[in-house]
Amino acid sequence: MQTIVYPSKKIAALFYDETRRGIIRELRVGPKTVSKLAKTLKKRKPTIVHHIEILKKEGIVEQKEAPSEDRREKPYGLASILTQLESTNKRESEIMRMAMEDQFKSLSSLEAAESRVKLFVSLFRTIRISTLIYGVDTDEILHRIGRMVGEALAGNFSRSTVEVLMKELMVFWSKNSLGEMVFKVVKPNLVEILVYECYECAGMPKIGRTLCVFDAGLIEGLISKLLSLNAYVIETECWGNGYQHCKFIITLEA
Repeated sequence: MQTIVYPSKKIAALFYDETRRGIIRELRVGPKTVSKLAKTLKKRKPTIVHHIEILKKEGIVEQKEAPSEDRREKPYGLASILTQLESTNKRESEIMRMAMEDQFKSLSSLEAAESRVKLFVSLFRTIRISTLIYGVDTDEILHRIGRMVGEALAGNFSRSTVEVLMKELMVFWSKNSLGEMVFKVVKPNLVEILVYECYECAGMPKIGRTLCVFDAGLIEGLISKLLSLNAYVIETECWGNGYQHCKFIITLEA
């Protein structure tokens, strides 16, 4: 049975405009100033301001605090969780349905010693795959929840340097059967993380997209809370897009 979800007239009108869609697309990555949005979208600043005011009125965007080193222009960011609705083609849908069947098989053969971990993983993956099959992109929601979980977990870690925190995170990931993590501090404000045997995606089929947005949010929330920095975490490599590991890029802003 096909599931069709359609927006109300108000929402359809709001997102009909190409400039507003562009602003939202850019702000999903992270907060940006009017100047940056104008440059990226190749629009005049008054045009960007006009559409931002419309989005502000509807509670979709809000003004954020400017970085300490630049108070001249405050950035704007998303104030609402935006969930995309996307149809999947027949091939993608079939791949994801087969992946969900694998999770059902896993649920039917739980060993007592590992049942709690396997049950959690199978349930999580089943819900994740099901939403994709029905065309609901929950990335924004999962990222937001992951960030809140990361902030809540902060009490288990020490307030120290980025390197010390990453070492503690490696131990936490392994101890709790989330995968085997390694990291590299590329620059003071740039960290790369690789995760092998990821609980969220290891063994999942290639569906053309990354899957571990919850983990990205968790890491982002944890770092931001403990180090009092703005951390932005993006997963670039995953079983879901053809790799046999996860790769996260962490950008830090004071």
